Amino acid sequence: MKAISPWMLGICTLACVTMRAVGMGTEDFGNEPLNAANYAEWPGILPVLNQPGRVYHSWVNGNEHFYYRGDTAALNEALAAFAASTAATHEVVLRPTAGTAKSFQGIEVAFDWLVHIQGGLSKHLGADTPVFDRFPTLTVFLGSTNIELDEILVPDGIALLDVTALRERYLRGLADTDKETRGYASMFLAELDRDQAESAKAIAALLEDPDDWVRCMAALALGRMGKAAEPCLPALRAGSENTANSEGVRTTCARAASSVEKADPPSPESIARQDALNIRIRRLLDGHRSNSPPATPAAARG
Repeated sequence: MKAISPWMLGICTLACVTMRAVGMGTEDFGNEPLNAANYAEWPGILPVLNQPGRVYHSWVNGNEHFYYRGDTAALNEALAAFAASTAATHEVVLRPTAGTAKSFQGIEVAFDWLVHIQGGLSKHLGADTPVFDRFPTLTVFLGSTNIELDEILVPDGIALLDVTALRERYLRGLADTDKETRGYASMFLAELDRDQAESAKAIAALLEDPDDWVRCMAALALGRMGKAAEPCLPALRAGSENTANSEGVRTTCARAASSVEKADPPSPESIARQDALNIRIRRLLDGHRSNSPPATPAAARG
């Protein structure tokens, strides 16, 4: 499964014409050291970002992704540095798929973990949107052979999450009263659950949303889900013909339907590998929680 491209959110703004900001971005390859002054908001994060395994970095309106290749030992170093940073929350997500992203020019980048930071305009737009990452987040992709799950060392202070936790977060977002949250939740859920028909059906419900932009985002999301969105084809076709929709929504629905029809189904072997890895990830999470000290009540925190 591919990580959602930050540039994709900019493309969404062009396809869904009621979006309020068009994404502008920069990118670089390799691991040139980054400037500490650019990350003063997150004390201690620079050792995480400047890990030697960084292969790609993108920035779109303050929405930054840092991509890394490495083995388990390199990941453990990154996790230790991440836990030592001073953010209020240190979320680490474990996913059962291989990590691949695309550059702005369409170059495919393979990676094993990524760090996501929100700043600038992106942070401002997502400040009241619960599906966005409020703090730096590290996501590990376990579908390659580079990372051994059983050898990952989880430092104190790390909050481990799996796809189930993210799915629940995004499903709540689909029902949020805030239209920004509903629209972005559809895109994030589609990227997370590209092979899950039930998630596609939940997103398809937003094709009836009262907001034109949300309907457009839902159609875009379904177009990225391939065969998992096949049960949603009648809704997409209806959306492409519904004169109550804007031209942008009708066009996006038609293109999404075409993408779903042409998509290849995932292989049974791939699904089986992901399911097996998810079971192992769940065991790791359960063991981590049982070994973690009790959380300090919020009222007692300094």
